[in-house]
Amino acid sequence: MSVEDKAKKNFEEFDKNNDKCITLDEFKEEMKRRQPDIDDCTVENLFKCLDKSGQGKVSYEDYMAQHLCRHARR
Repeated sequence: MSVEDKAKKNFEEFDKNNDKCITLDEFKEEMKRRQPDIDDCTVENLFKCLDKSGQGKVSYEDYMAQHLCRHARR
């Protein structure tokens, strides 16, 4: 599976209603599923890192761009 395919699958796991955006609530739900002991403050800070526009959601395009950019720096 390519890096892009893995990123797409990951995005889809967070995007609970399939609207091509991840909200804080969706992000929090999936993070708690993956890491039950993670605290809300940490989840909110992680989300803020993804939500570059500050609109309270992360679009599919923005998520993919950030993910692929981080992967390219490795």
